[in-house]
Amino acid sequence: MLGYEWECCLEHSWREGNCCADYLAKLGKSLAPGMTIFRDPPQARRSLLGHDVCGVAIPRLVNM
Repeated sequence: MLGYEWECCLEHSWREGNCCADYLAKLGKSLAPGMTIFRDPPQARRSLLGHDVCGVAIPRLVNM
């Protein structure tokens, strides 16, 4: 898509900034290759959607 003739901007977001995307990326590693369509959010992670809607921030832990 980056090769199309339009302006595109990529921005990095830490996994704490989007817990739903982080969860789905981890889940994707365990799924069969190809496309998976979810009709509903996975039951175990519906609370993450609520956190995203409310703007709940999860602090990033820094190892020192």
